[in-house]
Amino acid sequence: MSQGRNMKISADAFTHVGKVRDENQDWFGFGINEELFVVADGMGGHSFGREAAIIATTAAIVCKGSLEEKCVAANEAVKNICNSVTLRFGKGSPGTTLLLARRVQDKLELASVGDSYIMKLTDKVEILNTRHENFFGFLTAHVGMHEPLQIWTGSVDLKVGDRYLLITDGVDALTDKKKLLDCLNAEQVIDEVLQTSAYDNITCIYLEVKELD
Repeated sequence: MSQGRNMKISADAFTHVGKVRDENQDWFGFGINEELFVVADGMGGHSFGREAAIIATTAAIVCKGSLEEKCVAANEAVKNICNSVTLRFGKGSPGTTLLLARRVQDKLELASVGDSYIMKLTDKVEILNTRHENFFGFLTAHVGMHEPLQIWTGSVDLKVGDRYLLITDGVDALTDKKKLLDCLNAEQVIDEVLQTSAYDNITCIYLEVKELD
């Protein structure tokens, strides 16, 4: 639980393989010495997607620097295993999306690579990040790319009562995103998605800004 001037951030997380996939290739983590929240979605259809998500999450947590620098560190770490996997197994390169949020005083710094979502829940569902996908829904950027990495960054002012979701694109199975407004924790968010076809893995970190006790 993160604390600051007159406010604290309550955080919890939940993940589920969904109804179709055999393996959950998502991963999430929390900062050790900083108020950092991380979600990664290993790319389905690519070899070692789960491993890419774990490595990217770990690299982002360990890296000391800006959120952009954390994304770059994650990218380099995944690229290193790309070379090993290709040489040893002759399979496609691993990759993952990445979401980062970090509390800095009364702001929440944000960064994303890929097509996962950073959402704000008030009286509506607002998507905060620019997702890296084209008109046909294909990824245009991911961690593990050898091209210059595309990173979206932003920040929001924290206000008591605000809620945020770091959530993978498995949420796309839920066509009525307004149903997320009634969810009070990450498990309820996942349960809502599981009422649909839930064709993909789904992982969520749920953040809520509260008054200090």
